[in-house]
Amino acid sequence: MGYDRLIMPRLVVSLDAGDEFLRERVIWLPEPVVVGTHNTDEAFSRRLADYRAVNTDDDSVTNYFDELEFHPQRFGPYSVHTSLSTHARTHARTHTHTHTRTDTSEISLARGAGT
Repeated sequence: MGYDRLIMPRLVVSLDAGDEFLRERVIWLPEPVVVGTHNTDEAFSRRLADYRAVNTDDDSVTNYFDELEFHPQRFGPYSVHTSLSTHARTHARTHTHTHTRTDTSEISLARGAGT
């Protein structure tokens, strides 16, 4: 599998959280944040199921990079802040970030879009 080194990232980060953790985050959002969004339990559960169906272990952005020997840095919900700030201090070089389809899906999932 070939790739263009000029557009390949130097770092791939994967934020992983279990379904129960994500549901709890949505449940505990303040009401003013939820009003006017699609973050009902039913809508969020449907979007989460759709996301999980499309992003299987064999068919995901992180798997793509892993196969190219760009091993993603994986962070869970309780390790993200400490690990990312440590990594940022260690690798404080200029970088660019390009949103992938999965990035956009994750952002939409968190914002309550795409129902």
